[in-house]
Amino acid sequence: MRIKTTIIRLFLFIPTFFVFESHCINSTYNPNRMNKKSNLVLRQNQVDGREIYLSPVDLEYIESSNMLIIAQSKGKRIDFFDTRYKRIVNSVKLQFDPTGICLSSDKKWLYVTAGISEGMLYSIDIVNAKITSVTNIGHSPCSPVLISKNRIALCNRFSNQISFIDVKSQKLLKKIETSREPVSVDFCEKEKLLIVAHHLPDVASTSKVVSAKISFIDTEEIRIIKQLTLPDGSSSLKNIKITPDGRYAVVSHILARYNVHTSQLEQGWQNNNALTFIDINNRNIFQTILLDDLHHGYANPWALTFDDTGKLLIVTHEGTGSLSVINYPKLLEKLSKYPSNRGNYLNIENPINILSFISDCREVVYLKGEGPRSMVLNKNWLFIGQYFSDAIEIIEMKDEIITTDLVYFNNIKPDLVRQGEKLFYTSRLCFENWQSCASCHPDGRIDGFNWDLLNDGIGNPKNALSLLNSHQTPPSMSTGVRERAEIAVRSGIKYILFTEPMENDALAIDAFLKNMKAVPSPFLKKSKLTKSAKKGQKIFNKANCINCHSGPYFTDGKLYDVGTTGEFDIAINKDSNPIPQKAFVTPSLIELYRTAPYLHDGRYYTLEELFEEGTHGQIRKSTEKLENEEIRQLIEYLNSL
Repeated sequence: MRIKTTIIRLFLFIPTFFVFESHCINSTYNPNRMNKKSNLVLRQNQVDGREIYLSPVDLEYIESSNMLIIAQSKGKRIDFFDTRYKRIVNSVKLQFDPTGICLSSDKKWLYVTAGISEGMLYSIDIVNAKITSVTNIGHSPCSPVLISKNRIALCNRFSNQISFIDVKSQKLLKKIETSREPVSVDFCEKEKLLIVAHHLPDVASTSKVVSAKISFIDTEEIRIIKQLTLPDGSSSLKNIKITPDGRYAVVSHILARYNVHTSQLEQGWQNNNALTFIDINNRNIFQTILLDDLHHGYANPWALTFDDTGKLLIVTHEGTGSLSVINYPKLLEKLSKYPSNRGNYLNIENPINILSFISDCREVVYLKGEGPRSMVLNKNWLFIGQYFSDAIEIIEMKDEIITTDLVYFNNIKPDLVRQGEKLFYTSRLCFENWQSCASCHPDGRIDGFNWDLLNDGIGNPKNALSLLNSHQTPPSMSTGVRERAEIAVRSGIKYILFTEPMENDALAIDAFLKNMKAVPSPFLKKSKLTKSAKKGQKIFNKANCINCHSGPYFTDGKLYDVGTTGEFDIAINKDSNPIPQKAFVTPSLIELYRTAPYLHDGRYYTLEELFEEGTHGQIRKSTEKLENEEIRQLIEYLNSL
């Protein structure tokens, strides 16, 4: 199917004002006001007189009632949107930010994951738009999926767990430990398998292969039966979907080329954008393909969907604000001519290394909105949640034509923080659109790789750092080569995205990074330290860790030689000669639980490894007389920060 793109840019703003006073908001239809081919602002959103963003993160569709259900993350609500009249007809307020939704088998109930520290599962009666039950389900729940009539499974992202819930009895059946940051799941009915995509690698950055994993969970026995390592450099996994025939699971991710210095961007030199196909029956990798063209990247693949016939595979690209619409049978036919991926990823004839591999079976559609993070397809209608536009983009897909309509839910002018967040996740700042700031700093944090940046010479790779509190804790970078984070932001645009930074853009990104908030640790209990962690805090202070890891961010911002110089730690002296790099900036300990691996080169994945094997002189000196239980208490405290 050849698909042409027709983009009609009509900006007709028709604000409609609602006051949110009740739990359920009802509105009446006025179809005469609806213009099918216009961009519409449907309502102004206020809480306590303050305008709020909505930021749709997940969608479901009920065909019998033409109802699109929207999880509005920042709006803390679920909206019911009639697709005939393009109108929100009901809303349900939530106490916490929704993170994911799924429908019951009879489409009468909606299950909503929400919250971080106090994770909840809401059961909502769809007909009456009413919450009927709320179940506590632990830290950072997301990506719920129905696995039987009365059971759902979901991810507990930051506690690295999968939860199984009986929605009829509102009981947690079981939790199992899994790999790092599970963020997306899908259920294979035929094999009774839950297939889990993990956001980040769970190994040291110095490992031979640094890659995120896929977990296979037997839903009858509720146990992990296999974990599969994706190709080297796979990270920032976003969405996993099982093909309509149940043969494969497809996962969207970034493929980092972290083994080379970051001196250029051409042909995906730093980051590629990819899909990996997993053979469900054999539980191994079938193929990995690139979504980029020879001279143009399609940054930050996110949501995936298939049409009912299995003829189309559709991928959203948040970075470029576009869709890849792929002729799936034609792609499979091409892939059948190549041997199944057996780990030889350096072979230039492997599809994982062939740019434009899908060019003859993929059409690119550029969208009107910004931030396509969610998507659902119903026959000829594709609905896309545009996170930053506070809008739903509706695409009609018939024969050779795709037409789009953007339905706004807000007319709020983005403030500087919101502008900076959009810029952080877009690739329009990048030469040839290969990547965004979020490509190496997902969620503003770490991607798990050592990168050889140009800011301190070539040949000395170091771990990507979290940007949380970076503006409050100068200097920047592991060796303090940037005096302030403001300088690092502008240098990053120039020497990593390879474009000349515009000051207004840089100021907006500064504002976004300054506004980032720490996610409370899953090691806390009711937002407080456990008894064990309190003992660890005393050990931390007594062992003089507080001397360097001081203040509200647990860093004094100074450089020290603590004996952690590694093989590739090279600096250049004033005479332009290479010398060992010995001094490194004291890192902040905030969010330590989610910033592994540790030390400037990420050589230790866990704090246990750091304490047992580390060459950090002060740690060895301060802890050599501690008992194992005291070490455990100290680590629990550190993980609680």
